[in-house]
Amino acid sequence: MCVLTHNFSISEKNFVLENWQVSLCKLIIKELKPMTHEILLDVGCGNGWLVSITQKANISYIGLDISNAVVDKAWKKVMGMNNKADFIIASATHIPIRNCSVPLIVCNHVLEHILKDDLVIDEISRISKKGARIFIGVPNSYSRMYPIIWPWYKLVDIKVRHLRHYKAENLVASLTQKSLKCRRVVYTAHIFKTLAQFLALF
Repeated sequence: MCVLTHNFSISEKNFVLENWQVSLCKLIIKELKPMTHEILLDVGCGNGWLVSITQKANISYIGLDISNAVVDKAWKKVMGMNNKADFIIASATHIPIRNCSVPLIVCNHVLEHILKDDLVIDEISRISKKGARIFIGVPNSYSRMYPIIWPWYKLVDIKVRHLRHYKAENLVASLTQKSLKCRRVVYTAHIFKTLAQFLALF
């Protein structure tokens, strides 16, 4: 069981999670059901908000990101916590991990930033252990959003450098081609995150 709160005490300062991050962490833990003997690989870990959750839950964690700067920030977030975290600086299209070895994989809002997203799916399929649980998060297709928010979302896409959006059935088909079976599709929306992103545009 993982109990999530808004504040996590680390050596230098409090690490504060936003509401949408807490909600998403709960969803990831619920869907993957990690056990303490398993390792979770976070593909495109960014500045490490998920790593703080895994350390509080006593879950072994490996974060992978191409940016040395954000990995350094992630390291700082786990200082003083359980030492069950490690990081790899590498591209998600070339993951330096052996075949069929990872039981838990998170790839949250990464695919839409990568030109050849199929290479990332190839790598996830290659490294995933038999029976692995995988969580993939992507932005929803414009065709399934209310048209009134399209102009705002297009501005967000430019700011955060989204290359594409996804229809669930198309992504599921791509995963199936790579021998990955989709167990469930979940749609999420975070009102406060949406409002914050909108205000940040001005």
